[in-house]
Amino acid sequence: ARVKTLDEIMRRSDVTIAEKYRRVIEAYEIETDYGRTIQTYVGELIIDGEMREVNFLKLGRIALFAQSTNMEISLLWNFSKRDWSKIDKRADKNELRKGIRIALKEIPPSLITIPIKTALGSKGE
Repeated sequence: ARVKTLDEIMRRSDVTIAEKYRRVIEAYEIETDYGRTIQTYVGELIIDGEMREVNFLKLGRIALFAQSTNMEISLLWNFSKRDWSKIDKRADKNELRKGIRIALKEIPPSLITIPIKTALGSKGE
């Protein structure tokens, strides 16, 4: 909706160049803020036919992950398949837990290495 409104404003001759510029910068700042967010929340997800409580981890608009509270099951949302994919590597599961702890402010921010490319699809879609 924001892009559509911005497009409409750009086509109007009664809107000043300064206002058009302000609107572009405002949209850019909003989108940049989305890219820098890290959020976590608790919810439920059906995994292997069973309802489980999970911690979701959302990294801006880049990736969405879920991890069972016992860390036994870790998942990532595959955008191209529109379904969850399992994360099997122990190191990736640990990094996901680290990301959740960072989002909860239990530990200070630091670099996390989790399979974002996989979350975007096998072809980087």
